[in-house]
Amino acid sequence: RPKHCLKRVPNKVNLEVLYYTPYNRFYYFKVTMSVNQDIVRKFEKFSLSLSQCAEKEIEKIKLKLTKDLIGYDQSSFALVIMGSLAKREPSINYDRDSILIFGNDIDENVKSEITKKCISSFDELGIPKCTGGMSIDSEQAVRSLMGWNEFFGRLTKFPRLKQLIFVDAMRCSVLIVGNPHLFKVHQELVAHCILGGASTELLLISSCLMLLSPSKKNIKLILNQIIKYNYIYEPSLLYEMSLPRNLNFLINQGILTNDNVSWLKGYYIRYMSHRTMIKLDEEESISDFFSMLKLRLIALKVLVRVVGRRIVSS
Repeated sequence: RPKHCLKRVPNKVNLEVLYYTPYNRFYYFKVTMSVNQDIVRKFEKFSLSLSQCAEKEIEKIKLKLTKDLIGYDQSSFALVIMGSLAKREPSINYDRDSILIFGNDIDENVKSEITKKCISSFDELGIPKCTGGMSIDSEQAVRSLMGWNEFFGRLTKFPRLKQLIFVDAMRCSVLIVGNPHLFKVHQELVAHCILGGASTELLLISSCLMLLSPSKKNIKLILNQIIKYNYIYEPSLLYEMSLPRNLNFLINQGILTNDNVSWLKGYYIRYMSHRTMIKLDEEESISDFFSMLKLRLIALKVLVRVVGRRIVSS
């Protein structure tokens, strides 16, 4: 897990991150920010450093899984990770959000062996299980391509929120090891499921209810709602769920003002500094009443516009 070192020099803050992996590699990142640096530049540097950490983590996982799966036909399966790591926004304790896609003609014994080997590799890497069942430790995340096709087909006809949230997480995915074609076809099935039937409408209702409920205080979920439905305006953004890469789109669409986005960028830095591999000496509260209220109001502002757009386009 990461080690952090913060050094101060006149008028600047030097952020140094020494990251250790089980393979005895040390990754070093350094970010220098002026104390009064404008939020746009600070946000860019922070996001870039976080993305670099994520890329190193993904590289580490790929090396481990590729080594452990030597001897198996890699054209017969695809191991895919999702979640914060795929978004390049990993928390310190990110879990193993993942799925396995198998070719339709694979032997069941081989399928079971590969699944167990992947789970064992995640265990050895120290990546914890996903408590929500969205990882290959759960049967719902391990299917043949035909099985995934049937799963998405049923869900398109008869949407169920819990399963739709699982599918929605697949929008931002990274192939770790295996057949790129299986991964590509699977992503096309994800797009058809989200865009087809009443899937988007059900997800929108769920988002609105969550934001209107005072008891729901999950900052991560609220932040996700702000950029989650950009694909309704621009379909090519369906697979793009990173907040840093999506905020400017909301300005360009006239959905949020420059002041809204500037505040969000500052809030994002404070929030991610508390939970990710990159640490800053930000002491401001992120969960006080007024900050949470402003965050909810901005998210609701976005959702109201999204719902209006969806109604018009339908």
